Amino acid sequence: MGIGTVIGASIVGAAVGINAAVDDSRESAKAELIAGAYATCSLDTVDGAELSPDELSITISGAGKYFGPETSDVYCIGEALGMPDSVTSRMGHTRALDGTQTADWDVFSVSWTYHPDDGLGAIFEYTPTTD
Repeated sequence: MGIGTVIGASIVGAAVGINAAVDDSRESAKAELIAGAYATCSLDTVDGAELSPDELSITISGAGKYFGPETSDVYCIGEALGMPDSVTSRMGHTRALDGTQTADWDVFSVSWTYHPDDGLGAIFEYTPTTD
């Protein structure tokens, strides 16, 4: 009976370890989506678009203005990260008086502002889940 208990505990422990490894792998893959979105949307040569050194966030400044990226670049990032359509709609309807807006989905978040003089500014971030 003692050996069966040890074997059973080993199997459960291995299963827990495998599940943790799979979860870590999924989180890592999702973290890589930030850099992937930056590349997919061809932002590496766009003024006002910056991938953080740790590749876990993208900052957009002045979207829709002559000195910044296009608003379509912002929506491209959102699409690449699976941002809900409702957030895209909220971004498009933000006024200067609304201040900073935020939204979270899956393991990502975005905060954004809009001003007629400065355009749309947004920060897309990978926000890992905490158990």
